[in-house]
Amino acid sequence: MNREAIHILLVEDSETHAALVRKALESGPNQVKLTVVQSLAEARTHLSESFPDLAIIDFLLPDGKGIELLPANQEAATYPAMIMTSRDDAQTAVEAMKAGALDYVVKSAATLADLPHIVERALREWTRIAERKEAEEALRESEDRCRSFFESAACGMVILSLDGKLLKVNPTFFRLFGYSKAEALKKDVLDVTHPDDREETRRLYDEIRAGHRRVVDYEKRYLCKDGSVIWGRTTVAGVFGPDGALSCFAANVQDITERKEAEEALRESEERFRSFFEAAASGMAIISLDGKFLKVNPTFCRLSGYSEAEALKKNVLDVTHPDNREETRRLYDEIRAGHRRVVDYEKRYLRKDGSVIWGRATVAVVFGPDGALSSFAASIQDITERKEAEEALRLSEERFRTVFNNAAAGMVTL
Repeated sequence: MNREAIHILLVEDSETHAALVRKALESGPNQVKLTVVQSLAEARTHLSESFPDLAIIDFLLPDGKGIELLPANQEAATYPAMIMTSRDDAQTAVEAMKAGALDYVVKSAATLADLPHIVERALREWTRIAERKEAEEALRESEDRCRSFFESAACGMVILSLDGKLLKVNPTFFRLFGYSKAEALKKDVLDVTHPDDREETRRLYDEIRAGHRRVVDYEKRYLCKDGSVIWGRTTVAGVFGPDGALSCFAANVQDITERKEAEEALRESEERFRSFFEAAASGMAIISLDGKFLKVNPTFCRLSGYSEAEALKKNVLDVTHPDNREETRRLYDEIRAGHRRVVDYEKRYLRKDGSVIWGRATVAVVFGPDGALSSFAASIQDITERKEAEEALRLSEERFRTVFNNAAAGMVTL
């Protein structure tokens, strides 16, 4: 190992052995800073101030055994240590290794000659142990984070076996479905799935099992313990073991019941509007801000004589009698400018065949989600008969007035 100034603490009461160790280490390829102490007490004082890169400790010291310097909990060791002894004793070796020593060496000419390599080996082992501890700590922290996330997640989370059994569920899952933990762990995925969605659920899990997909994301209905139904958005992922084989499933469930109920309410509202729009006795149209027809109902088509496809190529002025176009333009401008939200007026319409009908038009503004004007909604009542009757009455009154005023004989109304 090419390291600079490896700090070694030698705990050795024999000056002769200490000198031999120093000489051996200095003959090695690495620069060594050797600190020598002769007792446990001196060693403890030194260790209270700093830790060495390696401690070489004599097994027997004037004030006790060298293994007393090793921590009772080996996982708490903050420096590596080797134990040296004057004789090759198996029991002493076992005692040293159980105490947490990285190595056990006998003081001999051969050992001293090989000491630089023994030190390198010990430091490599310590590095490996330190890296393993770091990896284990990182794994523990990761597992703690996962456990905390799993337990406190706002969505229901569950681990499932390959045959769909619930193996682990979080508190949110309990709240969503009304089961206790013990009750939930007796269920499988189909038990908590609405009957109408079980076939799709089975198919999607089979796709993961077959390796066609690793993740599925879908919406489905769930059965709660009390028999009620909730909607959930479910994401299911395959979990693979170290050998690459599928080992289980991890799923999370978001409660989307409120959203689905809102969507259903909107759908029903739109369906009611569509039915009203299509069946209305008056002509109805949705008109863009520049006056183009975006949607028309069958009554509008009958009134105007245009098919739906033809009407959608027209604008509001195309079907307005020339004498009423200026007023129509002015009223729409007033709505666009925000001066009015609704206008109600009577005007003449040009039909496809060139004939003219009278209509009572009500035009209202339609606002988008952002509050901005998005279109116009118009309804048209055919008032041609009423206008013709009014005109016939007006002509009749005009003729009577003419006859009355020009009669040769005196006339009087009594």
